[in-house]
Amino acid sequence: EMSVRIWRCGGSIAFVPCSRVGHLFRPASTGYSRHFSVEAVNKKRLAAVWFADKMERVTAAAPYLSNMSDVGDISERVALRERLQC
Repeated sequence: EMSVRIWRCGGSIAFVPCSRVGHLFRPASTGYSRHFSVEAVNKKRLAAVWFADKMERVTAAAPYLSNMSDVGDISERVALRERLQC
């Protein structure tokens, strides 16, 4: 969400060739799995907050984002968008 917020609010993200990004992984014995249902809810929340004015286009491109029944309360994020005026 942070990168979309920066982009929608007029900020910029810099590509820095000499930067380093580290990742901390769980021990191999615990395994690693993606939680697609959580990812879908996060995408729905992102779309509902930051692309509310373009939801028709968003759901046309990704129909699974059209059912918003499981996104929960996004009022704080919407209030942030309104406060930032973007």
